[in-house]
Amino acid sequence: MPEKGQDNVYMLRKVVKWSAIGVAVVLVLAGGLYALGLRVVLYGGGKPRLQFVESERTRTERIAKDRASHQNAPPLAAVPVDTAPPAAPVTMGSAPAPAPTDALPVASSAESPYWTDFRGPHRDGHYRERPILTLWPGDGLKPLWKQPVGGGYASFVIARGRAFTIEQRDTQEVVAAYDVATGRQLWISAWTARFHESMGGDGPRATPTWADGRVYALGAMGREGATPVKLALAGAAVTAGLTSVTSAIVLTNIDALNELRAWEVGSLAGRYAPVLQQTAPFMAAAGIVALGG
Repeated sequence: MPEKGQDNVYMLRKVVKWSAIGVAVVLVLAGGLYALGLRVVLYGGGKPRLQFVESERTRTERIAKDRASHQNAPPLAAVPVDTAPPAAPVTMGSAPAPAPTDALPVASSAESPYWTDFRGPHRDGHYRERPILTLWPGDGLKPLWKQPVGGGYASFVIARGRAFTIEQRDTQEVVAAYDVATGRQLWISAWTARFHESMGGDGPRATPTWADGRVYALGAMGREGATPVKLALAGAAVTAGLTSVTSAIVLTNIDALNELRAWEVGSLAGRYAPVLQQTAPFMAAAGIVALGG
């Protein structure tokens, strides 16, 4: 018996030893992968997945290096004033005019601004300014330019040969203007704000708007920075205000008080016919769902 007990203790120690080694190896590998940028992300539908993510510092440094190269580029020509009449809109379903097979030409900066709002001038995602290329080459369209940008979910608006968007660059939200033809950054307007959201990703969401030569943008943190504490306090203030208005109404109107009490306790006893008619479809649907479940 003593020998059997010693064997059990020896096996237990061996299991504990190899388990500790296995945990240490896993932790070292996990730490190494984390240092290389492996993260659990929930972007999109909320389903977690592993993905290598570029650090904010690395992205910011890469953007700064790229923008520094723009300073050495030759100066751009002055943007002419919008004197040309607007291009004729394209009727939906009409046959497009012939277009080159390699890439579409960039719109002249002298043309009247068209895509100046989120999803277009009518905010419906339909482009009607000019015919578009519908037959693409076998190897795809030729990219005009490509460069790194900050994080976020805003799209672009375009006016007078300039493309405007808002980005997250390290601890700042940045409204940036780019030359459409070359991709060169022309100017930025930045302020301190950093938005983080695990379900959707970091960065501002709202696409800027262009109107009468001005760009209007809204950052994800608001004008003064919408911290969680401020949002909670604002929600509590709004709730208190609405509750006080409701209380004032029911205290001065006995019928409204009776209706509110009926809704709060979930009773229809003594209710008028219009109330029963309004609630009947919802009660019927709830009954069907309950019986079907």
